[in-house]
Amino acid sequence: LPFGIRSHRKESSVGIGISLLLVLFFYVCIILADVVHESMPYAWALCWVPVAIAMGLGSLMIKRLN
Repeated sequence: LPFGIRSHRKESSVGIGISLLLVLFFYVCIILADVVHESMPYAWALCWVPVAIAMGLGSLMIKRLN
């Protein structure tokens, strides 16, 4: 969620909106994993997709700051 806290604009509503979109993305991935857990043997891996994406984006942002 820290991705949504800092935006280029000074408006707090933009940061809140980005944070809510990130939460929605995580929530949708968890619901999708719950729906397909019967038909897909590795459905639990879908819960880790948003985490991996967030870690990758965070690493890129930290690298860009240095």
